[in-house]
Amino acid sequence: SSGGGGGSSFPAATFTTAGGITVTPLAGLATNRGNGSVVITYVLIPTATLLTSSPNPSDQGDSVTLTATVSPTDGNGTVTFYDHFRPIRGCVDVPITHVDQASCDTSTLPTGTNPLTAVYSGDPLYGTSTSNTVDQVVLINTTTTLTSRPNPSTYGENVRFTATVSPSDGGGTVTFKNSGVPITGCSNLPLIRFFGSYQATCNTSTLPVGTSPVTAVYSGDAAYAGSTSNTVEQVVNPDRTSLRTSGQLTGNGIILSAQLTGDGMPFPGQLITFTAGPGGFTVCTATTNGNGVATCQANSQGAVYIALNQGLYRASYAGTTDDQSSTAVGVVNGL
Repeated sequence: SSGGGGGSSFPAATFTTAGGITVTPLAGLATNRGNGSVVITYVLIPTATLLTSSPNPSDQGDSVTLTATVSPTDGNGTVTFYDHFRPIRGCVDVPITHVDQASCDTSTLPTGTNPLTAVYSGDPLYGTSTSNTVDQVVLINTTTTLTSRPNPSTYGENVRFTATVSPSDGGGTVTFKNSGVPITGCSNLPLIRFFGSYQATCNTSTLPVGTSPVTAVYSGDAAYAGSTSNTVEQVVNPDRTSLRTSGQLTGNGIILSAQLTGDGMPFPGQLITFTAGPGGFTVCTATTNGNGVATCQANSQGAVYIALNQGLYRASYAGTTDDQSSTAVGVVNGL
């Protein structure tokens, strides 16, 4: 007779992991043997998702770029972006592209602080993951309106610029600029509540003669976006000047004088020319003193012209870039 057929057995298999698949033998009667069956457990590779936004803070209505970086990944799966745990319109199931990233541009976020997250869907090999929370701050848009008074003004005259910011909570500052350059003494001025609105004011007498394009720039604050005002073309005319003349016949000849003033104040250090006769013959010249008075003696030919013209002569100031010219007719007493 022959013996019965020999039994068969399977040696115990070791744990094997490859590509997220783990093979585990089922235990047999002996601790070192398997029973020929295996259990395949599918284990997804864990991932991490990092969310960033730019710019942050942003202005109301501006486009914000949201970027989710998934690691590790094989480039499959999608990302959905959320605001307050609600999917953002146009940012649902965004595919992973180059550099293991998905990105979304949105301009629909409401003002205030928005808690944003990104959720990676996973794929057959890689598990899902939820990103960190990014607090995206969206600032409320503002409008800055600039006015000036008086306009036009004269050189050296005080001009008052007023910037009104709306809407505003009174935070932030205003800087007034001429041709893009801050006006001296008019930088980082605070807002002051005035009849229900917020204003900042700048007083200056330093603007040059000509037309100055002036703007007001609001800095914004934690809740309100900055803004730049309309441009005010501030016209600055040369300073007004005037002459007052006097002339005397003395034993030494004809003495002529004239006082030069600018805005009613004596104007020293300026050249005054005295003329008479045909073609405006120059009789003499003199520079104004500390009281704005210029005095000189007529030369011999000039004295003749003045005498022939019934004592009449003319005093003239040519003016400068910043000051208007002026003339006045005088009469020599005693002729």
